[in-house]
Parts: sequence; C-alpha cells; structure tokens
Amino acid sequence: MNDLSLDIINKKSPYLVKRADDGDYVFQTAKGVIYGVGFIENDPLGGCETYQLSISN
Repeated sequence: MNDLSLDIINKKSPYLVKRADDGDYVFQTAKGVIYGVGFIENDPLGGCETYQLSISN
C-alpha cells in the first residue's frame, strides 16, 4: 500500500491529521474526541489488493 499524503489530506480536512507511531492516521475533533484510522492489508480477492479499514477512538 502506498502511504497517503498528509499534505493533501490536511488541505481538505477540517481537522489536523497526523501519523501515529503505529502507522495509523489520527485527528482530534472540535469536541476533543481523538480518532485513529488505519488500513490493514488482507489477502488478495479476485486478483486485487484488499484492505480492512479500522476507525477507533
């Protein structure tokens, strides 16, 4: 998987997105909730790369 560009993300995001030590992308909402967003590579499906998306707070 290619890394996502934080510059591009932050140009469009209402929140400042940073990269965590574990590789997840994290941001804090205006209400103070901190979210982590991650991508986990799965086994190929139908010859295509597949990923799981995780969102945690």
